[in-house]
Formats: sequence, C-alpha cells, structure tokens
Amino acid sequence: MSAIFNATTEYHQSLDTAVEVANSILAPAALHPNRLAVTNAISCASIVLLSGYFESYLKDLIREYIEGINGLAKPLSAIPNNMQCKHYSGGAEALAWASKRDKELQTLVMSQDLSTRLASLSSVSGYVLAWEAFANTKSNPGTDTIASLLSGLEIEKGWTTIHDLSTEYGRLDAFLTAFMKLRNVCAHTGRHNTPPTGADLLDYIDKFRRLSECIEMTIAVRLDQFSTA
Repeated sequence: MSAIFNATTEYHQSLDTAVEVANSILAPAALHPNRLAVTNAISCASIVLLSGYFESYLKDLIREYIEGINGLAKPLSAIPNNMQCKHYSGGAEALAWASKRDKELQTLVMSQDLSTRLASLSSVSGYVLAWEAFANTKSNPGTDTIASLLSGLEIEKGWTTIHDLSTEYGRLDAFLTAFMKLRNVCAHTGRHNTPPTGADLLDYIDKFRRLSECIEMTIAVRLDQFSTA
C-alpha cells in the first residue's frame, strides 16, 4: 500500500530497520545459550525503540496534516471552533516547553516562532495553525492518547474507523494496550521474564505498520473534507 503522507513513508522505513533487527535475533547464533542474555536485551530494547518510532511518527503525521490545512488557505471561518481553541490551549502547553528549551539553549528562537503562529489567528487572513498544539503524544502513546489526538483534529470515534479498516488484524487498540504495558516493563527494568522473540517483534511491526496505515487513511479523509469544504 502506497503511503499518502511523507511521515508514513519515513515511518515504514524505520520499521524496515526494525525488521532487520528482529531477523538478526532469529538467527541460530543469537539463540546460543552464551548469547541469550544479549539477545534478550536487544529484544527488550527493540520494544522501546518501536514505541519511540511510533511516537515520532504521530508527531510528524500531525505536523504534515496541520501544515496541509494551513496550505489550503481557507478562510478562518472554515476552521472549526474546537480546533481554534485547541490551537491556543495546546499551543500554550507547547509554548511552555519551547520556552524551557530556549532557556537551555540560551535563545528565544523557538518561543518567538511559536508565539508568532499562535497570534496569527487574530488576523483576518494568513493564519498558521500551530501543529505542536495538536501533537501532544504524552510519551508512549496508548489508545486513549490516539483517540485524543484524533479528536483534536476533529476526528471523532477514531478507533471505530480504525477497526473498520483493519478487521484482518483484530482489535489494534487491544494490541497497542498490551504492547505499551510490555514497553513499560522493558524500559523500566531493562529486561523481561519472557522477552519477546524475533517472531513476536515481526508480528508487532506488522501491526504497527497496519495501524499507521489506518491512522493515515483516517486523517487523509479528514484533510480531503477540509479541502472540498
């Protein structure tokens, strides 16, 4: 399936790398008793890495989506009130983070840029929705975070749409919930009593790939609705 957004293409490339890692720990040498401790550590690290890839993907996808809306140059009246409010409320949280980073870097660049975009909604034309306001993944995004992110983009019942698009993979929300529990164990302890095998990792990667395709399609449909409104 061809990706619609660049973010999805890049995410799938990251998953291709993860496939290589999974295949490497399926090799006979990796399963030798003398190598099992290392193999298990790599397996747990791969779980954390997959979570990081997914979180980065969501941010990149939302940025591309919001920039796509900005590029349509629709009148501000075409932007739902809830999105305008999210622009400010989520933007305020993002600005606090930007200010903290600027302080660390001894600059004001990030704060000034974001502040300019936040203030742009006061103009009759030329507004720029701040993508950061819509992309708070809250770290290790689970099912509730996905629903909240989609709702912020004016996509209600997002998981219902995802389920309709992914019947062959079962309930991807159940997968994501179980995966994030596994991720937390691996991240906080560095090991797992029953670490995922290479085959498990390949299964997780397939499901993340399908989940990203479903999220992308759901968002692409909403962007098309904006463009034709």
